[in-house]
Amino acid sequence: MLTIALVSTSVFAAEAGKDKKKKPKKPKLEKGIYAQFTTSKGLIIVKLEYEKAPMTVANFVGLAEGDFKVDTIEYDEKFYDGLKFHRVIADFMIQGGDPLGNGTGGPDHRFEDEFHPDLKHSGPGILSMANSGPSTNGSQFFITHKATPWLDGKHSVFGHVVFGQDVVNAIEQDDVMEKVKIIRKGRDARKWDATEEFAKAREEIKAQQLKDVEAFMKNMEEAGEYPSVIQACAEIKRLDPSRKEEMDAKIAEVTAVMEAEKAALEARIEKISKMKPPAYNDLMYQEILEEYPNAKQSPSGLVYIIDNPGEDTKPGKGSKMSVHYRGTFRLTGKQFDASYDRGQPMNFQYLVNRMVPGFEEGLGLMGKGGKGKIFIPYHIAYGPKGRGAAIPPYSDLVFDLEILDVQAAPVQKHDHNDGDGHNHSHDGHDHDGHNH
Repeated sequence: MLTIALVSTSVFAAEAGKDKKKKPKKPKLEKGIYAQFTTSKGLIIVKLEYEKAPMTVANFVGLAEGDFKVDTIEYDEKFYDGLKFHRVIADFMIQGGDPLGNGTGGPDHRFEDEFHPDLKHSGPGILSMANSGPSTNGSQFFITHKATPWLDGKHSVFGHVVFGQDVVNAIEQDDVMEKVKIIRKGRDARKWDATEEFAKAREEIKAQQLKDVEAFMKNMEEAGEYPSVIQACAEIKRLDPSRKEEMDAKIAEVTAVMEAEKAALEARIEKISKMKPPAYNDLMYQEILEEYPNAKQSPSGLVYIIDNPGEDTKPGKGSKMSVHYRGTFRLTGKQFDASYDRGQPMNFQYLVNRMVPGFEEGLGLMGKGGKGKIFIPYHIAYGPKGRGAAIPPYSDLVFDLEILDVQAAPVQKHDHNDGDGHNHSHDGHDHDGHNH
């Protein structure tokens, strides 16, 4: 009996040894800061990129350790312990960090996005912040099952799994984060203070954002895009509350300019709506001559300045043309469309792909290699009604044109019964869809 007992004991011991061997061995961690997730499915260890994403890591570490202060808000309890992975999408990611467990919860603060060129959603095991839009980060995070490059530049990456990706893959919705422990290896990691580093990194990010928004606001003001200026003022107030009075004054100034422009436009519309096209052509021409004394006017009212007429052969009906253009409003100088900005010229068949009459007439003045500026009075552009929100009523248009290519139309037998070339249902330029 004793022998049997000994044999049985040795067998059980061997089996126990086999079980121990099956458990993955935790890696030896190099210097750095790590987050160790003890979950209901096993252990996950993530290396945190505290040097490349200091603000985001500081937020996570501070909340996890329960020793964190953001402005006047203090956190003195371990935030993540006991929370669930409330959202799991197969072959995509696992998401957690919401104390409400439904995707709407978080801490009492929000902070800005933080992107580093080396940190991408490049594969499985990427730790990144969940958000509901720009600068809405709180406590929710996700870990990927695979590369998700479409999230780059939208979600802040701040770590990657070094142990337990199999556990990440096994996590199911409502599995629990029993404990989240921060592990610090090395002198620099041990002395790294989450509250201090968060405040420091956040100020640097805000300073850069302010610089970017101010540059944007300046460009928009120069372009006369006043609604965008007002949006920029609101963003500056958010980033730097001390500038509220300054930005409120700027908003009032811009609003006054917008109202003055609107009143002037309404007065002009009332004036020109009572004029016949020939009389308006004379008025427009005289206004243009003040700035462009060499400008000429055609019988239709089109005003033009030809810098280079190009080749002698001008486009005819059906000619294949390639044209670069920039379109602006004559009264305000604001741009409404430009092929240059897209880096793609407009390619079409002249007088087949129909456009507004003034634009077609202007194109016919030049051959291949031609360059010029045309001023189109409203009545041979989009008329008294304009075109939706893109082109206001009674708008005179200005186009800078560059004729890149003109190819003669192919010779074809023409059947007048098929309607080819006689379909004039097109009502002009489509500046929204760039179908000119």
